[in-house]
Amino acid sequence: MGHDGLTRRGLLGGSAALTVFLLLSGAAFAFPPMLGYTELRTDLPGGRHANVRTMRAFTVNANGMGRREVGGELADGPDVWTQFAGWSPDGTRAVVCRGWQDPENARWEEEHKTFRMEPGKWSLDCCLVDLETGAVFNATAVDRVSHYNGGLFFLPDGRMGFTALVDGVSKPFVMDADGRNKRDVSGEGGGFAYGYSASPDGKRISYHEDYQIHIANADGTDKRRAETGNPFNFGPRWSPDGEWILFSSGEHGKSNPHVVRGDGTGLRKLADLNGYQGWILFLDVPDFHEGSSDTPVWSADGRSVWYTARVGESVELFRTTLEGAAEQVTTRPAGTLHYHPTPSPDGRWLAYGSLRNGVRQLFVRDLTTGKETRVTDLAAGRAAMWPQWRPGSAPVETASPRRAPTQANVAYGPHGRQVLDFYQAAPGGPAPVVMHIHGGGWVNGEKSEVPDPEAYLAAGISVVSINYRYTWQAQLAGVTPPVAWPLEDAARALQFVRSRADEWNIDKRRIGATGTSAGACSSLYLALHDDLADPDSADPVARESTRLWCAAVDRAQTSLDPAQLREWTPNSRYGGHAFGFMDPRDLTTRDTRFAEFLARREEILPWIRAYSPWELVSSDDPTLYLRYREAPTPGQDQKDPTHTSNYGVKFQERCRAAGVPCEFFYPGAPGARHASIAVFLIEALTK
Repeated sequence: MGHDGLTRRGLLGGSAALTVFLLLSGAAFAFPPMLGYTELRTDLPGGRHANVRTMRAFTVNANGMGRREVGGELADGPDVWTQFAGWSPDGTRAVVCRGWQDPENARWEEEHKTFRMEPGKWSLDCCLVDLETGAVFNATAVDRVSHYNGGLFFLPDGRMGFTALVDGVSKPFVMDADGRNKRDVSGEGGGFAYGYSASPDGKRISYHEDYQIHIANADGTDKRRAETGNPFNFGPRWSPDGEWILFSSGEHGKSNPHVVRGDGTGLRKLADLNGYQGWILFLDVPDFHEGSSDTPVWSADGRSVWYTARVGESVELFRTTLEGAAEQVTTRPAGTLHYHPTPSPDGRWLAYGSLRNGVRQLFVRDLTTGKETRVTDLAAGRAAMWPQWRPGSAPVETASPRRAPTQANVAYGPHGRQVLDFYQAAPGGPAPVVMHIHGGGWVNGEKSEVPDPEAYLAAGISVVSINYRYTWQAQLAGVTPPVAWPLEDAARALQFVRSRADEWNIDKRRIGATGTSAGACSSLYLALHDDLADPDSADPVARESTRLWCAAVDRAQTSLDPAQLREWTPNSRYGGHAFGFMDPRDLTTRDTRFAEFLARREEILPWIRAYSPWELVSSDDPTLYLRYREAPTPGQDQKDPTHTSNYGVKFQERCRAAGVPCEFFYPGAPGARHASIAVFLIEALTK
């Protein structure tokens, strides 16, 4: 897709171009849940322009009541339209874009199947409409720099960012709250910039320039490219804590959700769209362009990502963690096409569009109950597009800001991944320790994903969070089995922490491990394995014990035996990469070779017996706590076979037979005493 196509896609609700990025302070606003969105005709003859010029901006309550047009006076001509494009951070003003196209130019574009966005042929401005008074302020028209301006968003200091088409090139600009003092912040290079957004603190910006992600200071200095190795990179969005940037990356029409850190490092692919092209065709008549981008978005707390992907003949809603644990959220009849997922600021609801029975309507889903409410009631030949939540009740707490580690990036080994963060409890007697091991399938993830340590610190417990070497790195280094590296690193980190007992004022006996998914499996490995201490070693760290006081884990894989996994959960697919059944240069192959894993089980059985938690249970093991999100159904296929509570059923039975205390929690679990991992660990480590 050329630059003209990219520009047009942004006008019609691309991933970032006309999105207001809500930089919320955390204050509560007294507004009912409300959505802004756009309605248009989809079936009028005459191509794109005949339908696009019918677009109008609306708001509606999340229960489907109270629909009203916003900024209607801006549509003051037959070829003028409005589009709802976002909100001011306080929710009092709507961002409404006013567009116009000369109909003769529209006919030329239809004939030549390309865009010609020249002055006198096109115009676009971003306006602020006061919802109470109806007053309109055309921010981009003040001291105008371009005839075509989009992508308005707010910075924390009250200034606004937007993109302007200057001499045929789209550039990022910043302006004061009154629309004055407009400044080009494209920095060096000056390619075609799009998808412009700012970090929550307003200090950094990002955009894609000629389909490559660029990151810079807010004034355009220190501009650098995030290297992805892919020709197509689109729609960067900053996470609520400012640590990550989410975008689509791959080839045009074959891109998938990726994240990279704000400094351009840590690139990882989160999910696969299963062949979905990543845009929604929103017209029912021939269209020479590709519709509207349907790109991934952050959850309200920044701990997961929403996206759409193909499932058979449908496009369904998915959510994935930053570790790549994907969950299909909707299952609809063949032909249903969901689009534009948008989580509410408080994290309770998800708004999205859905093409059903030939009509594109908006829906709101209660993420607590799963109940779905249709918000619009449009007739055939009309569409509701680009939902935007009004800032409402206080947003959910994001992953950051949080307490900084007392000591960060402490090396426990020579490799760059062998580092840990230490959060020290208040001075007193030697403190117990919670050691957190991050998830990510042993192929990605970071120690920064540690849950908020405040509850532990308040209870007088210090916290350690570790990084470790990945299995794919072990494969590239020729290490067999690859899982040896992350598990041996966990043991070494534990020994290192014990070696710092005096310096860090910790009780080296009372150390409990915790983690999610692969981090949970690593925690169980430490809890169940015989002591790996070498009392005769010249290395004082190696002489320390690797035994734990307890372990409390979230959605743990309790076995790495493929035969056992298929018995418990017939559609199991996880685990083979631990033993090398994965392409180390393509992390998406992690779960694709289970059949080979199962077929070669006897060959790798010694490794399974050495590393699978099930194989390591013995009577001298510490107290365990297993937490899952749903009741088990052994022997049945699972929605998320990698994190199913089926893992807990037989494992708890095995622990009981060996005399090992093992609490198995899921909603409604009989006999479970502790509602959370933190409650269990605090009690176990301080009693």
